[in-house]
Amino acid sequence: MLVQHYTATGAVNPRWPSSGAALAYSQEQRAPVVCADGAGGVLVASLSYAGFRWPAGGVPVCWVNGNQDAPGIVPDGSGGAIVVWQDSRNGSFEEVYAQRVSAAGAIAPGWPADGKPVCSLPSAPGLTRYSGYRVQRYSSVVTDGSGGALIAWQDARSDTGDIYVQHLLPDGSLAPGWPENGLQVCTAPGNQVAPSLAPDGAGGAFVTWQDARSGSGWKVYAQHVTGSGGIASGWAADGVPLCTAPGDHGHPCAALDGAGGAIVAWQSARGVPQILASHVGADGAVPTAPGPAPVSASVVSTFADSGTVRLEWQVTGISPATTIATVYCRQVDSPWMAVAHAAPDPDGRVIYCGSRSDRRMSLRL
Repeated sequence: MLVQHYTATGAVNPRWPSSGAALAYSQEQRAPVVCADGAGGVLVASLSYAGFRWPAGGVPVCWVNGNQDAPGIVPDGSGGAIVVWQDSRNGSFEEVYAQRVSAAGAIAPGWPADGKPVCSLPSAPGLTRYSGYRVQRYSSVVTDGSGGALIAWQDARSDTGDIYVQHLLPDGSLAPGWPENGLQVCTAPGNQVAPSLAPDGAGGAFVTWQDARSGSGWKVYAQHVTGSGGIASGWAADGVPLCTAPGDHGHPCAALDGAGGAIVAWQSARGVPQILASHVGADGAVPTAPGPAPVSASVVSTFADSGTVRLEWQVTGISPATTIATVYCRQVDSPWMAVAHAAPDPDGRVIYCGSRSDRRMSLRL
């Protein structure tokens, strides 16, 4: 498994090996997740079929019988990280576990050697990404801004799919006000799956998921949980509907709007497949018009010459004055890396100029 560092110009950092820095050579490594270490470096968690030691091949976060899958990772603010995964060690059902690794490459004091159960009832992650020919699952976890973490999962204690969230402090204990085995976010009829989190900047988080309570396809709902373990004022008990239109809508993700609310984007299979986005206010209010906005970015111009690359995208469904686009690049069989940020011009055009032509490029709004 390799990792590479790209500068803002899209070039490889000259201090890094041109083919990437090797994190592990032995056995199979898959499903890597990364987070910043706060000092210009990066921490990586992955699934492995062999145990290693820091720094040659990694720290064994969990080494018990049964499968450990669906990794997630967030920085702890001290150069280490909190790692979350799905664990089948009890043999009857899967549970969500967490572990904290220090900047020195050791299990943090107070944390059990093979991880701490976040929920000891039947539970599963739910975030999915396509990795080659297989679907890989990941855990939904975000930092609380104070060295701890908030974790969301699909819960099966009552039926096949409800949404719960838990808040762990840096020492692995539950945050005050948070119930053992998690805070109930949504227990509506039907399945609720694919929970995704965005920190609210005040120790809580926005949670969004796809929901089948209507019985007529997947819809998109959101909820706001506070850092003290409650539902934010103004938000409905089982979530706020963001999209209940005909057809399937799923795989939502959220980002803060800078005013206490959130913007949520999701995949829509209504008619032509597209990406839609909607705004929800700090009080849980969703604008009634004009409704979810289609968001897209299409390549309209490409140019490559000796040492120069110029790409132009046309973006729709956004306000150019309030949007910042992120340009990503990758080589074949390597992960996407952010290389630049760009603001659309008044006509919605995003232009990126770089120096490397042996890359694949994409744009994220």
